[in-house]
Amino acid sequence: MRFLAAALLMLALIGSAGALETLYANNFSIEVRVSPEKDYFFAGDDVQITYTIYPKTTADKVKLGGEQGNPRSYDFKTSLLEAKGIWKIQYSGAPYKSEDFKGSSVSFEVLYFSIPEQGKEGVDYISVNLTGKVPETNLRIKEIDALFATAEEAAKDALKPVTIRVVNKTAFLADLNSLKNKMSEVRNKLESEGVKYDEKEFQNVGDLLSSAEKDLGAGNYLAADEKLRKLEEKILNLTNLADKLRAEEVYGKLSEVMNNLSIKLEELQILIQGLRGTENFTNFSSSYATLKSSADGLKIKLQAIRDYLEQEKFTKAY
Repeated sequence: MRFLAAALLMLALIGSAGALETLYANNFSIEVRVSPEKDYFFAGDDVQITYTIYPKTTADKVKLGGEQGNPRSYDFKTSLLEAKGIWKIQYSGAPYKSEDFKGSSVSFEVLYFSIPEQGKEGVDYISVNLTGKVPETNLRIKEIDALFATAEEAAKDALKPVTIRVVNKTAFLADLNSLKNKMSEVRNKLESEGVKYDEKEFQNVGDLLSSAEKDLGAGNYLAADEKLRKLEEKILNLTNLADKLRAEEVYGKLSEVMNNLSIKLEELQILIQGLRGTENFTNFSSSYATLKSSADGLKIKLQAIRDYLEQEKFTKAY
């Protein structure tokens, strides 16, 4: 142990500090163990993570540490609650250095290391072993960084994070019920406005809802989440379809009114021509002008609705 302390002291005093070389993902070999091994966790579950950083090559053993007189710092952050653990640095050919820690983050320095007479230099590995409890999430399922590692003068993606999925059963049920309600609202909207729709569209959504509900009851949360995502997209499409059908119906009815109005205008125009020079000519001409103004306004409205339909801004069309 004394020779390690002497070596470290000697290294700390060697020369002036050199600039740290930038490290990338290909300088590291990462080994991660998460216990227990599960596809997802619930809030409050206990989790243990062991994160070990190995040099990719013999040359990287030196790069993982600092330059002479200039150590390289490593930072580790966790979103686990009540986190505690131990970090360890295993220098090549020397006893390891370690220290316990508590809290959501820990930082430590890795020195340049060399024992020339033994031909040993650099770092064999750096490891962090921590335990903690899974935090809550408001989402039905969320992927979180259980451990996030960075190194000084290293690319942002040089050290991959440890991610876990967190499940919220209550949020799952809330989202499922919300989608059921939305489907009913869309159907009721179409029926109340007398808009025709394809029943198969709703049958497909209903079948998917039932399947997602079964997965949820069986604890197959990942499968249930995938189906709920599809449901969200399908119900959004149904909502857009309902708005489109309603807009097209409004456009169709107004077009029919416009056609009838155009016919009446033509008939009235012929009638007025026959009344020219009579006392009724002025009254009928005034009525024609009023009706023509209404027709022009309806044409503008129809064009606006047509534009909204082409732009798929269906709710603005009615």
